[in-house]
Amino acid sequence: MTAIASLAFGACVAEVEVDTETGVVDVLKLVRFMKSGKRSTRFFAAGRSTGGAMMGIGFALTEDFAPYYPRMDHATEGLADYIIATAADMPKEMIWDIAEVPHPNGPRGAKGFSEMTASAAPPAILSAIHNAIGIWITDYPATPEKILRALEAAVKK
Repeated sequence: MTAIASLAFGACVAEVEVDTETGVVDVLKLVRFMKSGKRSTRFFAAGRSTGGAMMGIGFALTEDFAPYYPRMDHATEGLADYIIATAADMPKEMIWDIAEVPHPNGPRGAKGFSEMTASAAPPAILSAIHNAIGIWITDYPATPEKILRALEAAVKK
């Protein structure tokens, strides 16, 4: 029997601006707090945190992992067909911090950290979009097309 030795926890809040004429979302601010085990250095944690946040922005806004759902083939013609977040998509403000709580079963008090840096941003961004336009986008990614369709549907009601 395999057991998870430890879990890391985190929270994220996003502030976005939504252009209701184009559907484009601009992530203005991400605030993230994580509870991890003993970290190696603050420098490495900052890199993992920033990289994970950018992955989360990509998951939330551009990267369609299942474009042919319910078929699960993910193949694209090439990298030019797969839209990812870039430095131009980085929020103007990113705030993060970590509470270090060494874990007794982790090596030198460490426990998983990097995975949660990407998973907290997408739901925070979709919640911020809802706060901005009053409509829930219920599947990822929240592309401009999906946002415009949701806005049009709301007007028709």
